[in-house]
Amino acid sequence: MISTTAPTKVEIADVLDKAIEVIDRVGWHRGYLYDEEQCEEGTAFGECRVDMLGAINTAVTGSPLLGVSKRRLEDRIALADATALAVARYLKIPAIPRQIAWWNDELERTADDVRNAFRDTAAELRAEAAA
Repeated sequence: MISTTAPTKVEIADVLDKAIEVIDRVGWHRGYLYDEEQCEEGTAFGECRVDMLGAINTAVTGSPLLGVSKRRLEDRIALADATALAVARYLKIPAIPRQIAWWNDELERTADDVRNAFRDTAAELRAEAAA
């Protein structure tokens, strides 16, 4: 049996900070983990625009896909899922990791909305950890 330690609130907040940096660096996308068309047009895989989950995955592994990393798969999934769940709870949407992808894809959503959700969730987690 493989045991995985649950990520701390501070670790999750750190992932969210990195996810903001990812969006700032490569851009924000709606529709899938990363912009497949941009990738097909020749942009390096790690430089394609990402959605919320793609940004979290990139912050955890360096890639929009969780499977690309030297870190243990179970640990990557635990950290990415805990991060997505924290954001879902902050947004008051169903606490299902992939639910934030649907929130991300809503037509009225903007990159700033995503950054703010990440930033505010991280601040809330750090405040809880310090209490």
